[in-house]
Amino acid sequence: MNENLYINECFICFNEMNPNDKLIMCKKCSICIHNKCYKLWLKKNNIVKPLPQHKCLHCQQNHCLKIINQSCVDKLKSCFR
Repeated sequence: MNENLYINECFICFNEMNPNDKLIMCKKCSICIHNKCYKLWLKKNNIVKPLPQHKCLHCQQNHCLKIINQSCVDKLKSCFR
């Protein structure tokens, strides 16, 4: 996992992550995206493939996105302190 965690704000809307947010995280570059923002982006771009087949919006790697929640993010942050 990347030590430069991009998990404080959404990569799409740039709003801060909240404790109850469902997130999409890239296992390669560690960016996070609000699940609702990601779904809107998919819809606007007419992408209908299942999540595991998507490319990361940041690093463009395949098969690296995972749905997580904020408590997972908090645990990851603590690993790099």
